[in-house]
Amino acid sequence: MTSREKALEARLRRKLSELEEQIADAEVKALLPPATCTQVELYVQCQQDRIKALEHEVTCYTAELDYLLERTKPSDQLELLTLNQANGTHGKTPEPATV
Repeated sequence: MTSREKALEARLRRKLSELEEQIADAEVKALLPPATCTQVELYVQCQQDRIKALEHEVTCYTAELDYLLERTKPSDQLELLTLNQANGTHGKTPEPATV
């Protein structure tokens, strides 16, 4: 078998696998009552929205930490980061370090 034939066979196997997965998903949806399908879709959407909200929260905390680090003296930056990690605040506003 040539390399081209092997590549074609591999591509066809991947496509077959994808189609089998789509068929299995369709069969599961066909077995579920329409209300259950809607509930599952709503649950998935809710979880995706929750993930986006958490990602946004992490972005805000990171920006806040960056802002605080920019405003501190270089000698205090390490102390702020250490306090932040030690206290498990990870993004919450740490108390200003005293010199």
